[in-house]
Amino acid sequence: MLPTLANIQQAVGNQPLSDKDSLLAQLSDIQAPAPVGWWPPAPGWWLLAFLIVGSIYAIYYFTHKYITETRPRRAALALIKDLEINLRKEQLSQKEYINHLIAILKRCSISSYAHSRALVAGLYGEQYFQFLQASNRAGAGEINPDWYMSAYKKNPNIDTKALTQFAKNWVKHHKKLQRSQINELLNDTESTPGEHYV
Repeated sequence: MLPTLANIQQAVGNQPLSDKDSLLAQLSDIQAPAPVGWWPPAPGWWLLAFLIVGSIYAIYYFTHKYITETRPRRAALALIKDLEINLRKEQLSQKEYINHLIAILKRCSISSYAHSRALVAGLYGEQYFQFLQASNRAGAGEINPDWYMSAYKKNPNIDTKALTQFAKNWVKHHKKLQRSQINELLNDTESTPGEHYV
């Protein structure tokens, strides 16, 4: 005969309590997995750490490069501004102003062209102003031939505003010439007879 639900309930209900307790005593506690350690990190964390360190290095490198490359330009612009103030206050004559401005441009040229420092330092007069024009970016203005001649005149009469504007534009936006381009410029100037200076 098959057991009925009532028979099963009666059989379980009639079991002594000690049997129920012994079954529960045989059960063990739930085993939690071991906690995940922080070392070694997953590959994604390695990649993130690499990207962060690389980004910090790139920011430092490019910021340092920008600051060191623009330092001579910023210094030259500050000197030109001081020259303008002295000219307005009539503490400088036009000739002194032109000579100081050319000296500032020469210093900026020498520091900007470190690879050709000796070549650039040796330029003067018409050669130097041709170098300035060759390294001048489009839109920065043209050099007036009277400017480089006025540096050698006793009493120059020149538009200092235009010269100053050209100098500022050149300092801010001049392009880098290669050593070969500077040599080519020098050879072209030597082959072309220049004017004699007063």
